Amino acid sequence: MSTIPDICDRELLPVNSPWTCPTDYVFYDASDIWGLIGPHRIFGDLGHYSAINWFFLAGAIAPLLVWLAHKTFPNKQWIPLRVVRGT
Repeated sequence: MSTIPDICDRELLPVNSPWTCPTDYVFYDASDIWGLIGPHRIFGDLGHYSAINWFFLAGAIAPLLVWLAHKTFPNKQWIPLRVVRGT
């Protein structure tokens, strides 16, 4: 970011330039989310994103199912292990 001239000076940037210098806004917003609001009101029973917690469980179980299918059917080519490992 230091190699781009005037990126943090908004007065010297062209009009409607998408480039800005984020500085402390990211850390301020993160401190609001985790400090003031709290993760329970976002990801807990009170939050809008409470269903996301089930995807952590699905993400832990899915590789085990693919591994089990690969061990059960070792000569089958329909199990895309390369694709699963790549993701």
